[in-house]
Amino acid sequence: MSGSKLSDRTWWVRLYRVAFGLLIIAAAVYQLDRTGKWANFFSFFTIQSNLIGSAVLLIGAIALPGASRKWDLVRGAAAIYLVLTGIVYNTLLVGLDESLQTSEPWVNNVLHRIIPLVMVIDFLIIPLGHRIRWREALVWTIYPMVYLAYSLIRGPIVDWYPYPFLDPREDGGYPRVALYCVAILVGFLGFIWLMTELNAWRRGERTTPASSAPDLASPSRAACRKYDLRSKRCIARLIRPVCNDCRTVRQVHAHIHCKPL
Repeated sequence: MSGSKLSDRTWWVRLYRVAFGLLIIAAAVYQLDRTGKWANFFSFFTIQSNLIGSAVLLIGAIALPGASRKWDLVRGAAAIYLVLTGIVYNTLLVGLDESLQTSEPWVNNVLHRIIPLVMVIDFLIIPLGHRIRWREALVWTIYPMVYLAYSLIRGPIVDWYPYPFLDPREDGGYPRVALYCVAILVGFLGFIWLMTELNAWRRGERTTPASSAPDLASPSRAACRKYDLRSKRCIARLIRPVCNDCRTVRQVHAHIHCKPL
């Protein structure tokens, strides 16, 4: 929870981040050496998302960028992109390793199974420094949408598509491609919501339901708030520094006229 002593500076956290960050690079280089088709190889979402994950793991272990909101969004993006990679591969693409240019079994397992799991575990061990709300996290959809446009524009030019479900030359044409993309997008949005809720839970900041508003008769409560029961936002005037809409409550805030509306 938020009171955990684990942090980005914990030695074994830094160690596994470096180890898995380097493992991604080793797997990609090993496979690329046996593939040779650079443009196509780096046009796979698997490769791109894993390289993003490698950069985030290594930067997080070596540079220790802290808990800025921008870095939290980058960390969250890396995790959710690799979740997408793992789920799409294991539901739609198992057995297509040759066409996916991950023909080496250990490389395939690293990029499609191990690293997505590692990123989720890392996300749970060290939650984001700030609460990221679902609407704010929608920024994570930009890169996959750009990737989709890139793949569909480049495909007819080079006569090659990275994944069968993006190939309009298959039976069903573009309507089939659109159906797959919409289904993946819906699932992706669901996982974004789940990750924002998991992050809030790990930080101990799940939104209090309107039916269980704080006990206002107890001024010693660490989360004493003035509630708007519709938006569940802390709108009280504070004597101490602003609690950022109750995202981070580290001390008792003295609220004036603290009562439900």
